[in-house]
Amino acid sequence: MHLIRPLAEPPAIGCLATNDVSVRFHRWRPPFWGPERRFCLSPDGALIAILVQENKGDEVWAIKNWDTGSLLPQGRIALPAWADTFEFSGQDRLAVVVNGTLAVFEVPA
Repeated sequence: MHLIRPLAEPPAIGCLATNDVSVRFHRWRPPFWGPERRFCLSPDGALIAILVQENKGDEVWAIKNWDTGSLLPQGRIALPAWADTFEFSGQDRLAVVVNGTLAVFEVPA
């Protein structure tokens, strides 16, 4: 087991090989993110927003919104890159930071 620290990311543990080698990861994401980095709930708990990678291996990221009562999809926000952080800023607004840029999106109710 090796401790891996990609640039500007929290450390993650991964098994690379049985011998010591140097491996360079490009835009590698740790396999075990904390739950605070993967999803958030609206203030009343009616909506859940989840950060997803749409196609494995692609750099296509989106935040998908679901109704927590019926689990029906409510909307999708396409992102140009992986979201640094995101949080609801009211019942129908989602604040997202991508590469240091803040954007506020309206979420359908």
